[in-house]
Amino acid sequence: FIFVDGFDEDSDNGIYSLTISSPCIADCSDKNCGDDGCGGSCGSCIAGDACNQEGICSPAPEGDHCLNPFVVDSIPFTHSADTSEFNTDYYYEKGDCSGVEYGWGKGANDTIYMFKAPKSDLYKISIEGSFDTTIYVVKDCNDIAGTCLSAADDAISGEELEIWFEAEATYYIVVDG
Repeated sequence: FIFVDGFDEDSDNGIYSLTISSPCIADCSDKNCGDDGCGGSCGSCIAGDACNQEGICSPAPEGDHCLNPFVVDSIPFTHSADTSEFNTDYYYEKGDCSGVEYGWGKGANDTIYMFKAPKSDLYKISIEGSFDTTIYVVKDCNDIAGTCLSAADDAISGEELEIWFEAEATYYIVVDG
């Protein structure tokens, strides 16, 4: 039985509409990752793989993960990409990176660049985007909290970092949202 009733007899009555619908039935047929159609997940991919639109894990595109980053091969370097084509692999928490007060990037797709500094120097990293961007630099993608050198999240569509890099050391630059 379903009862439609009011709170008290004097004032809680009027027109209403009752709807009963069937429950969502999750569907992971022929999928090993991605959305199950009901807000749940059909699984996730191993590191280095990405879930495509059909819900199948396949090798991630270049720049999606620290295992296959875009390589900064010369200075100056300019590159454009669309983070919607990548996965949500990385983020930083409050206190992980100098230069920012809060954590950022946990729910946003990210893009990774690897840079081996040709000489010890102060380098400027800047980004302009069509979304609320953040950039951060880490030495080890598996330990962002312990190796984040700096982050920037000041403006809505663009960020800028000036950071000292040691010659021949490898750094990962993460573009996130």
